[in-house]
Amino acid sequence: MDTIYKYPLELKDKQTIEMPIGSQILCVQTQFDKPCIWAMVNPNLPPVGVKIEIYGTGGSITNPYPSYLKYIGTFQIYRGHEVYHVFLNELVSVPINNKKK
Repeated sequence: MDTIYKYPLELKDKQTIEMPIGSQILCVQTQFDKPCIWAMVNPNLPPVGVKIEIYGTGGSITNPYPSYLKYIGTFQIYRGHEVYHVFLNELVSVPINNKKK
């Protein structure tokens, strides 16, 4: 059964978050001044690493393949003094191996 999950983000250019394969990202917003992604997920499916990129307004897009960046949304912090734009890097996904040795 699908469920909506929240994934907190770090305020850095590139990061990988783990979510079930086939998850649908719904939006990005702040909660208590912390950026988060909300996604509809099937928690019974295996996880995959999802590459997220965050760029501030006026900052350079450092990804060499910007056509593979899918816009997710924009959030503001510090009462709108800083504005950031969040993208899904569709060029890569990282399998997650949760098997313990």
